[in-house]
Amino acid sequence: MSNPESERILARRQHVGDKRYILVICDESIIGQIFEEGNKILDLTVSFYKGEPIDEEELLKAMKKAYILNITGKHSIEFVQKNGFFTDNDKILIIQDVPHIECMLI
Repeated sequence: MSNPESERILARRQHVGDKRYILVICDESIIGQIFEEGNKILDLTVSFYKGEPIDEEELLKAMKKAYILNITGKHSIEFVQKNGFFTDNDKILIIQDVPHIECMLI
């Protein structure tokens, strides 16, 4: 399954323990940029956000095993919401029109 708007989603695992990890999910088109609005900064130039392209099936598998999801970008957020991992739009941080959310999976 590929993204209908051909925006590639990148994902990267950041291990925080033996079997737990943060899954960083980000739209490829915004990697390497810095977004600022007021006192909020979203710095996507750091290696934390630089993942590898992943298809939707593999991304879903990785999301189900993650401890924390760190999601940035419109396509990435839409994918996570579409698959029922996050539904509360009031909790999404928007910086220069770029959405960002962090979710702890219990």
